Amino acid sequence: MDYKAALKYLDGLLIKHKDFGLEEPRELMKRMGAYPSAIPTITVAGTNGKGSTVLFASNILIEAGYKVGVYTSPHLIDIRERIRANRTAISKKDFARLLTHAKEACKGMELKPTYFEVMTSVAMKYFLGRKVDVAVLEIGMGGRLDAVNVMNSDVAAITAIGLDHAEFLGNTISKIAQEKAGIIHRESTVVVAKDNAGIDAIRKRVRDFECRIVMPECVAGKDGIDGVSFKMRKPKAIAAMKTKMPGKFQAQNACLAIAAAMELGKKGIFVNEGSIRKGILKTFWPGRMQVVKKKPLVIIDGAHNPHGAEALSSALKAVKRKKTILVFGCLKDKDAFGMLQEYDYDALIVTSPKSGRAYSKAELKRTFAQGEIITPVSSAIRKAMKIAGRDDLVLITGSLYTAGEALKYFGFKAP
Repeated sequence: MDYKAALKYLDGLLIKHKDFGLEEPRELMKRMGAYPSAIPTITVAGTNGKGSTVLFASNILIEAGYKVGVYTSPHLIDIRERIRANRTAISKKDFARLLTHAKEACKGMELKPTYFEVMTSVAMKYFLGRKVDVAVLEIGMGGRLDAVNVMNSDVAAITAIGLDHAEFLGNTISKIAQEKAGIIHRESTVVVAKDNAGIDAIRKRVRDFECRIVMPECVAGKDGIDGVSFKMRKPKAIAAMKTKMPGKFQAQNACLAIAAAMELGKKGIFVNEGSIRKGILKTFWPGRMQVVKKKPLVIIDGAHNPHGAEALSSALKAVKRKKTILVFGCLKDKDAFGMLQEYDYDALIVTSPKSGRAYSKAELKRTFAQGEIITPVSSAIRKAMKIAGRDDLVLITGSLYTAGEALKYFGFKAP
C-alpha cells in the first residue's frame, strides 16, 4: 500500500464498540515481530494531562542523550504525529510500509483488530526498527484493557483522574481509577500525585502487586500565557524551573514526568538536573492552552471533559481580557453542558468538528438552546474573530478535533 491507501485501510478499522481485551493486540504484535519487551518503558494513563506528561518525560530523556520512541493519541492534524522517534514523526514511507505489514499480519486472525490496536502495533514495530533506547507511551481511553498495556511498564505514571468515557470505564472516580491503575504490573514503579482523585484505588493495586510508589511534590509559581514557573520538592529538590506551557496543572504534569524519567535508573537509563531543566523548558504540546494570536488574544485548547474544562477555566483566570468569546465544539458522547458550565463567557458560538462522533447541524440546534450555531469550525472561528475586539479573548475548545481544525485555520502545519 502507498500512504493514501494505508490511511484508507486504517479508516476502515474504525468501530463504534467492541469487547476490548489484550488478546488481539498481543497476537498482532507477535505476528508482526513487534513485541518490544526488552525496551525500557514508561506508560502514562489518566483522564487529563497524559500527552503533556509523555512529552515532558520524553524531552528529558532526549536531552539526556537517549533515542526515545514516543506514542500519543489522538492526533491534531496528521496521524503521523502519534508515532515519533525523538522529535521526528514517522515518515509517510515507513507508515505505509508498516501498515502494509500490519494488514498482512491481521489475515487469519479470528477477531479483527481495531484502529487503535493496529496503530499501537505499528508504533511498537517502528520503535524496534529504529532501535530506540526507551519508549514513552500514552495509554488511550482506559488502562487495563488498552492495547498499550500489552507492554509491561517499568514505570507506570498516572495523571489526574476525572469522569470521562463513563460508558466504558464506569460512572464513578473509583471505577475509572481501577481501570487506569490496570497499567500497574508486578515489577512496575508507580508515579502518582498524592492528591490524585483515584489514589485509593491506585494504592490498592500497588499493595496487591507489591510495587514501589513514588509521589512527587511540586509548588507552582507565577503563571501566565507564556508558561508557568515551579519547583519540585520530591523525589528530588529542584528549584526555579519553567515550562513554556501555561496552567499550574502543567507543573504537576512536569513533576510526574521528572519522577518517571528518574525512576528508569533501575533499567540503566539515567537523567541529570541539566537534562531535566532543558527537557521541561523545550516541551511544547500543540492545542493545549496554545496562544495563536495576541490582538485579540486567541487560545486553543483540547479540553474535552468537565475535569479538563475546570482546569482550563482556572488557568484562564490569570489572563487579562475585556470580553470572552467562546467557540465550543465537542463530540456528542461527551458531557457538553458539564463543560460549558465551567466557563465564563460573554458570547458563545457552538460548532461541530469533523468526526463520526460529532453533532450534525440539526442535532446542534436541537441540543443547544444557548449560543449561535455555526458550522464548520472554520466559519465559527471566522465569526468569533469578526466580533472580537483587540482586548478580547477568543477561546476555542471542546475537543481535540476542534483544536486540530482551529490550528489548521490559523496556518499551523503538522510536524
